[in-house]
Amino acid sequence: MFQNVSSWLMFGLFFLIITLFLGLADFLLRLFRVHPHTTRRIVHILVGILVCFSPIFFQHSLPVATLAGVFILVNSFGIRYGLLKGIHETDRVSYGTVYFPISFLILVLWFWDKDPAILLTAMLIMTFGDPVASWVGESRKHPVSFKIWSDKKSLQGSMAMFVTSFLVAVTGMYFFRRFFGPEIPWNTAVLFGFFTAVYAAASETISHEGTDNLMVPLGSAVILDFLYTGSPAMQHQLMLWMILTAGIAWLAWKAKTLSLSGAVGAWLLGTVVFGIGGLEWMFPMIFFFV
Repeated sequence: MFQNVSSWLMFGLFFLIITLFLGLADFLLRLFRVHPHTTRRIVHILVGILVCFSPIFFQHSLPVATLAGVFILVNSFGIRYGLLKGIHETDRVSYGTVYFPISFLILVLWFWDKDPAILLTAMLIMTFGDPVASWVGESRKHPVSFKIWSDKKSLQGSMAMFVTSFLVAVTGMYFFRRFFGPEIPWNTAVLFGFFTAVYAAASETISHEGTDNLMVPLGSAVILDFLYTGSPAMQHQLMLWMILTAGIAWLAWKAKTLSLSGAVGAWLLGTVVFGIGGLEWMFPMIFFFV
């Protein structure tokens, strides 16, 4: 029914709704003095939920990709000229509002036809995981803080990121696969969701100036794609790889051959490279680090 409506008319409607979300953030900030972190989270969640309806309302990916491209430009312009303060008024430099539509654009181009369930689940992990982690971390009176790279994180926020990512990865893939096919059993969704959540939570801890809006959805999509489309042998290899290399990264950090950020970054990069190309893609990387 929805796909009988002109895709470009729907494009205009989605553009209008997102613009209203941005206006709402500015309205709450200026008139009600709502904290900019809160207005940013509201828009983040609303836009993330809205774009996840795109496979239902759009028959083709071109209008959706165009919509993402438009807001890459809009948000870049807003950061450059100090506009859209409802989402850009923060106490630290962040380009997350630009990275978010970039991630969505890449996922649309990659998974729109291949596996919409992965596209939507990866976006929803970022949609809910990041705001929940931020809110939990900031709401604690005495958070256990740490810094792996440049942005300060909290143990409570990272745990919230893991739990949220796990719940979204499990329920998202289970129900979206029931809608788009092929269906999967709960135990598969739980197992694969666990490893996806581990990656998402680790990505969030090492983010810099909003790069988690890139690393979390794209990395999660790579993990989900490999686990759900690979052979059983390849699935087991990736899960074993993630476990073993996490141990190696920890030992490298303890031995002071890598900084903590270097160890986490190497593990994240290695996992993504393995997820894209398998073991044969890892040999150049292994030789490089050795």
